[in-house]
Amino acid sequence: MTVEDNGIGMSQDDFRNRWMKIRYNRIRHQGKKVVFPIGVEGTRFAYGRNGVGRHGLLCFNESEYYIITTIDR
Repeated sequence: MTVEDNGIGMSQDDFRNRWMKIRYNRIRHQGKKVVFPIGVEGTRFAYGRNGVGRHGLLCFNESEYYIITTIDR
């Protein structure tokens, strides 16, 4: 399975502190609205709650998956 996202990416610190933290409070740390990459217009609220669903991939791949992310700053 391949998932691609044209979002803004994550730094190594973002990955550790956001993606790998269960119950990460997105609203407290990033706000309710999604930040789009430069050149992409849109407004929407982020989905999910408590940061648990993203780890559902572990159910399909014997507890291992790979993530590649980059960030332009």
